[in-house]
Amino acid sequence: MSKGSGSAYGGEAEFEWKGNQYTICHPDGRINIGDGCYEKDGKYYNMNTNQEYAPEDEMWGDTADDILEYNVGEINFGM
Repeated sequence: MSKGSGSAYGGEAEFEWKGNQYTICHPDGRINIGDGCYEKDGKYYNMNTNQEYAPEDEMWGDTADDILEYNVGEINFGM
């Protein structure tokens, strides 16, 4: 999961869709999209469920096309 502050190419974008929090960032030249998360006692938690952050809470890719399969709410942009 990406917990960094972005890269030399820009910062992290955060947005809300139908009451849920999401982020998009570009660490290490890759693209990461996922549910928003927060840190508590050294662990990361999903902002939408308050459960410990899991691999299925995010998707990594090298291009925008790679991340089109990530579901934001009930929308899949790679339809």
